[in-house]
Formats: sequence, C-alpha cells, structure tokens
Amino acid sequence: MGIMTPTKKVLFITEGKFPNGDAGSIRFYYLSKAFSDLGYSVDLLTQGYSPYGVFTSFDFGRFASLRIQSKISIYGKARNHIGMARRYFHFYQQHCQDYSVLVFGGVLSRTLLKKYVSLAHRHNALLVFSLVEWFSPSEFALGSASLTYRKRDSFIRQITKEDGKVIAISSFLTRYFADKGVDSVTIPFVMSKDTVLGPSKIQSDVRSSDRQRNFYYAGDPAKKDLLEKMVVGFSLLSKEDLDQSRLHIFGIGEDFFSKNTRGIIDKKLQGHIVFHGRTKREELLNQVSSFDFSILLRDENERFAKAGFPTKITESLFLGIPPVTNLTSDLGLYLKDGENAIIARNSDSKAFSEALHRAIGLSDFSLSLLKANAKATAHKELAVENFEKELGDLLSA
Repeated sequence: MGIMTPTKKVLFITEGKFPNGDAGSIRFYYLSKAFSDLGYSVDLLTQGYSPYGVFTSFDFGRFASLRIQSKISIYGKARNHIGMARRYFHFYQQHCQDYSVLVFGGVLSRTLLKKYVSLAHRHNALLVFSLVEWFSPSEFALGSASLTYRKRDSFIRQITKEDGKVIAISSFLTRYFADKGVDSVTIPFVMSKDTVLGPSKIQSDVRSSDRQRNFYYAGDPAKKDLLEKMVVGFSLLSKEDLDQSRLHIFGIGEDFFSKNTRGIIDKKLQGHIVFHGRTKREELLNQVSSFDFSILLRDENERFAKAGFPTKITESLFLGIPPVTNLTSDLGLYLKDGENAIIARNSDSKAFSEALHRAIGLSDFSLSLLKANAKATAHKELAVENFEKELGDLLSA
C-alpha cells in the first residue's frame, strides 16, 4: 500500500454570519467550492449563530462560529464584537500547523496582521486576503474623517507582497495590488454551474395578458445603490410606459424610503410601485424568478463602485433575468446592451429612464432572448469553476 499524501487544508476567517445567506456568506460558500475542487479540505470560522466552536458540515467543508451566543443585549453584542478578533487569532494560534492556507476575509490592524503573517510563515503556510470592496469617503457621515473608513482604507493600503496574496473581486483591486507587486487573482461575485435559483422550474417567460413588465430592486441601498434616482427614473416615464410596468422593491419599506430620500414618491407612480419590505433570500428568489428585469444604479465615478462587484447582478443573471443598469466595476466584461442586459449610459435618472423605456418596449420574443442570454452568460462566464485554474496558479506560485 502506497503512502497517502496528506490532504491540503484551508482555513477561512470571515466577518460574516455564514451560512445565513448574506452576500459575504454566499461569497465564501463558492470560494469554498473552488478550494474543495482544487483538493483542499475546507474549514471556515464565522460570526454566525451556530453553536460556539462546534464544527458543522456543509457542502464543501465545515464551519464553526466563534460568536458568543448573545443576540439580544447591547452589552453582549459589544462584547462579542470586541473579542472576536482575539478569538479568531487564538484559534489560528492553536491550529495553524493544520492549515497550509489561511484566507482572511476581514479587516486587521497592522499589529494583528503581522502576528498572522509571522505564524503563517513559521509553518510554511500561505496567507491570502479575500477583498470584495474598497470604501469611498462618501459612504460615511464623517467622510474621510470616519474612524471606520480610515481603518478599512488603511488595511487595504498596508498589505504588502511579504504579507501574502490577494483574491480580489474586481480588476480595479487586482491592478492596485499588481502595482505594489502583490500577487493577486480576480474572481468576481460568482456562483456555480450547478446553481439553481428560485423554483425548480423557473417560468421567467410567463407574460400577463396586458404585457406588464415587472422590474425589481432587492437589498439595502445604504449609500451605494442610487435607489432614489432609480425611482425618479420611473417617474420620468410616459404614462403609456408606466401603464405597462411595475416596480417591486424588496428589503425596505415605503416609510424607510421616504425618510431617507429628499422627497416622497411621485403620485404618478401610485399603483406602479410595490414595497415588499425585508424578505428572506429564498422567498425573494422565488418571488422574482418570474419577473422581467432587475434594476441597479451606482455612481460609476466612486471608488466603491469600481472596486466592488454587485452581488445583485450575478444573482439576476443566474435567475435568467436581464438587469437594467449602468456599467460599474467589471460589468462591461459580462453585460452587453440589448443581448443580456439593458445598459444605461450613466448613473443619471434621465439616462436610466431612457434605458427603462427601451426595456419596456421590447417584444416578448426579444425579451425571451435576453433572458436566455442572461442565464447563458451566468453559467459560461460567472461560474466559479471558470476561475479555479487561476486560483490554483495563485496558490501554487
């Protein structure tokens, strides 16, 4: 009997609440698949609500939460947050000899980063940073004076070639690290060729008798998504276009929208806009699977829009739903106007309204082609399997 080669092991450390369905959890789920396909045994540390320190199996490995199980009290939440970085490091300190790769998906102080680097190097392990955003000052009330902004901005800037390598969600980030001599690979927000979203049988081409086009926005816009401009774009449509369309907004209610924008919804939109509030991801995907278009608008000049990659776009394409959006990040590599998406020329409400008008005017046949092309794009170009070779090259270089 030959000698068995030890299984390579990777440890993921994430700030998210895996496996609760947030964007970060989905990101690490599919990165776990990529590592698993490359022959790694996957362990994942999370801040989720599973039993403390107990590893639970999932499709591509195991996960365990180091969250102190106190979900209600403010004191408990603060205590959990303050001690989390220490608990993560203590776990790695105790088990670093077990892992050949450490993938870190959070923010570290320079002092703690150096401790991780020292431990990893001591055990001939590779430290990899999974980076999915680079905030802009405009996202914070205090701008560049915000402590949170400065902490996260400093973390990205402090990573050096000697520290490790980078899995970047956009070519903007990859180019930044290439200029610093840091080895990196671009993996956008991906899913899998086996991914099935929504009902097992998605009937996206079902049309109502009056040809009403259903558009949807899903999520918390925060200061990234220009939801107000999108709604204004709908208000600029002609009555004829509005009579053939309906906008569904998931994630926030009408009161929240009104309080966080400069005005109320135009009366012209009454009967054409529906707020669904917070919705569980599985329920959301089931509801929107028969809709016609998703919508998204971001300021293409902001750094966060260049450095990130919209989760909403990838999910929309995998649902076979073409997005109406402007081009940010690397979307231009995947979205083609009139083929698998309707592209607004910029993030202005008028430009967005013009894109909506073109979407509403599509024939049923043209729309069915867009939907087929959207799903084909997802499986051919945004499946994690397509990026596994590049990831393997990064890990072995």
